[in-house]
Amino acid sequence: DDGSEGIVDLSESLEGRVFESLKDKENFSKFKVDKELRTIVWENGADFAPEYLYFLAFKDCKKLQSKFKEWKYI
Repeated sequence: DDGSEGIVDLSESLEGRVFESLKDKENFSKFKVDKELRTIVWENGADFAPEYLYFLAFKDCKKLQSKFKEWKYI
């Protein structure tokens, strides 16, 4: 919502049954952006919360630390 853009490394987040197939780059690359959910989704039902993606992209930003604490990511 704030117009920020960032890069997210999900390699350590692909744990559990629903994410296992996404370790294959071909499967991973088949994501879509769900405008209603406002996040990325895959055909197998996998998705990530948009605030989690935001956290991963900006976890080192000092001014956002209180927000990340509120969201319980740190």
